[in-house]
Amino acid sequence: MRTLALIAVSACALFGQELAHDSAPHLIKKVEPQYSEEASKAGLAGTVLLQVMVGADGKARDLKVLRGLGLGLDESAVAAVSAWEFAPGTKDGQPVSVQARIEVNFRLLEKEQKDRWRVTRAEFHLQYGSLRPFIEKAVAPHVADGANSAAATATFNVNERGEAVDVHIDKSSDDEWSRDVTDAIGEWKFTPGSENGKPISVSCTMDFARGGYIQ
Repeated sequence: MRTLALIAVSACALFGQELAHDSAPHLIKKVEPQYSEEASKAGLAGTVLLQVMVGADGKARDLKVLRGLGLGLDESAVAAVSAWEFAPGTKDGQPVSVQARIEVNFRLLEKEQKDRWRVTRAEFHLQYGSLRPFIEKAVAPHVADGANSAAATATFNVNERGEAVDVHIDKSSDDEWSRDVTDAIGEWKFTPGSENGKPISVSCTMDFARGGYIQ
């Protein structure tokens, strides 16, 4: 898949406080998250959901990923929100710490990629201390003109040579999309995962969407 030339990242905050207060925190300075090279190669797009504590000083602390995307986007979201500044929430007129949930939305601006297919989740199943594979080359699944929206979840192994093997479709809304996703993954190339400096085989699960399908 060719490198995407234009990528946009937008972010919005959704606050859910457990305590009564006079006012909720509101964002006054935002740092935009950055797309990782891997995520752009794979066409990964979606939303990272974070739980944070917005302190009485307006700083975000104790960030936790509640729902991630993978391929470096979770880390990018955490790094960006850590640098945000808020007007703090108040109780009885005094600044207080407030727990918040923040959605960081990663969107691809390239129309063809956005409208036809995308990866919506990438998860590597690792043992403690091992390093995950990194995508070097991602091949787009075939999308026929006029094809309906569809989704498929694929599990496969990235072997010691960085090849995607043993591709299995765990669930799918369309048999043709399952075949197209399977064929495409077989052509992907990775820097293999490693443990103690030696290449290892690593299992991976990815969700693929065709058209406007949201899982």
